[in-house]
Amino acid sequence: RKMDVVEDLEELLKTSYSSEHVGCLSRIGNTGAKDLAKILKSNKTVKFLFLKWSGINDKGAKHLAKVFHSNETLQVLHIIESNIQTAADFANSLKASSISLKVLNLEGNKLGDLGAENIANALKDNKSLVALCLAKNQISKVGAQHIADALQVNQTLQNLDLRSNHLTDFGCKHLAKALSMESNPNTSLIILCLNSNDIGNPSAAYLADALKLNKSLTSLSIH
Repeated sequence: RKMDVVEDLEELLKTSYSSEHVGCLSRIGNTGAKDLAKILKSNKTVKFLFLKWSGINDKGAKHLAKVFHSNETLQVLHIIESNIQTAADFANSLKASSISLKVLNLEGNKLGDLGAENIANALKDNKSLVALCLAKNQISKVGAQHIADALQVNQTLQNLDLRSNHLTDFGCKHLAKALSMESNPNTSLIILCLNSNDIGNPSAAYLADALKLNKSLTSLSIH
């Protein structure tokens, strides 16, 4: 059943904790995303928005991405197990200097390498995100290289979750290089999760060497 997003969100705002945390586990689709975006543009209380199994694709994501430009309250956005592919509009919005979003979770979408590239390019300009989850997004070594390139520029992101993709040892090599470059190393990343990525002993060696030079990373998962 598709939700009447306007009515249900208004009800959630009345019952949710401090009207700051709103969650929805329904298939709202792109139309629902458009209605939701209209509400959020003027909303001054919601800080945390959780959407799962929403059925939102890039068209719906475009509406939500526009919220970043007018809403300075929303700090945490989860859109999990949906159909976002290129994330181009999210990426463009993340480049804005006025954005307040600190956590973006796109786990279980269909970004692939193109979506990863778009997000990575945004990270080069973004100064607000401290946590990014791109788990389960069909990202290969190609996407990993784009993300690694972004990490050499971005000095804000602290938590990066890339688990359950297809990075392979080649992708991990790129990431390890970004963490250990002597000329322009990443010094902000604290947590990196690479679990379930078709990686083996070579990746462990690359990352071990990187940790000899990197002084900021405190948590690394590669099993």
